[in-house]
Amino acid sequence: DNAVKAWDIRTFGCLQTFADPVLYYPENTLSALAFDAKRGRIVTAPTHPVVWSMRTHVIASTQQNYSGHTKALVGALYNPNFHQVISADADTVIVWDVNTGEREFNFRVSKYFRDDDDGITAVAFDVAHRRFLTGMRSGQVIIWNYINGQPLKECANPFKAEIPILQHLINERQAFRAVCVASGHNVLVFNDTDMFTKEKLKHSFSYNTRSITALVHCGPSMVAYAIEGGEIILYSVVMNQEQGVLGKFQTLVTVEQLVHVKDSILIAGRSDGVIQVWNIKDRLLLRCWTLKQDIAVCCAAANPQHTHFCAGDDLGVLTMWDISKLSPYLRQLPESLMPVTAEFRAHETSLVSASFLETGNVVLTAGADGICKLFTVEGVYIGAFGQASPW
Repeated sequence: DNAVKAWDIRTFGCLQTFADPVLYYPENTLSALAFDAKRGRIVTAPTHPVVWSMRTHVIASTQQNYSGHTKALVGALYNPNFHQVISADADTVIVWDVNTGEREFNFRVSKYFRDDDDGITAVAFDVAHRRFLTGMRSGQVIIWNYINGQPLKECANPFKAEIPILQHLINERQAFRAVCVASGHNVLVFNDTDMFTKEKLKHSFSYNTRSITALVHCGPSMVAYAIEGGEIILYSVVMNQEQGVLGKFQTLVTVEQLVHVKDSILIAGRSDGVIQVWNIKDRLLLRCWTLKQDIAVCCAAANPQHTHFCAGDDLGVLTMWDISKLSPYLRQLPESLMPVTAEFRAHETSLVSASFLETGNVVLTAGADGICKLFTVEGVYIGAFGQASPW
């Protein structure tokens, strides 16, 4: 399109665009490009050299006229029904148009806080992607109509401990619909009915007194959750009992992320930079390796097609793997069956969440810098939500 863009590689913001209006013959293309570092100029070569002067003291568009969050994010989620991204910090929820990166709606939740220290600590969608769930520092669980910012119901938590993770579960066979949350060292299960605006606790379970650090739904009625020390507990939501334990207690190690991929494969990311791949049906560790020594894995996700898995760390780096060859019949997992396909710096700060769009080849990231971004699975930057110009 005869346009040249200059980018800030720290913020991935576009600094300046040069659009050449001249129509060149016989081929209307810029066939060569060079940068004159001494004079701060760009030279293009369609049919002859053309010199463009760079502006000085420019601000990346992710910061200039930025219309997004001003606080560290709790998470960002993608809604395939409405093609929207929903991001949340401690007290504000913003709804974005995924096609342009522009803000559509936002609402504040601070009027529902129990005290001045309260705030959002966890976010999720229900299975149908119609309602937005938030967990609070005070132990509250609120289900929202995020289109108008109105609360629909509350799950009454008797334990008052912070909610770091929550999931919405549906078991069609047993007509079971529930909200499952971690609160301290307890897993709490609330019925999700259409009858009440305040749901009472159905039952709770505690493996021991060590706090829960990660939780994921991995079957019609089963969740896997991790506790301090690195152990992973398999728990039946319906029967309210333990189904098995993966791993052994290790001092100063926590599992920060759990991702259930196809069939019985569970991937865990730990605070010491270790990635584990488990077969939960056979209780078998298929592979264990260190991504970066003592650099915590802060977020992880798999795409809906189960062909890509990504993990983000404390340094803001996102690593992508091909998981298309994973199988529940494997007894071990050689590196060749789960190769790294990309690694790139997504944020200047720690990553807090990652998720894939329904196409499977675009990943949504959220950082402690308060910015949500889109990348391709190859690491090509698409844009930041709230940047000055739509992408």
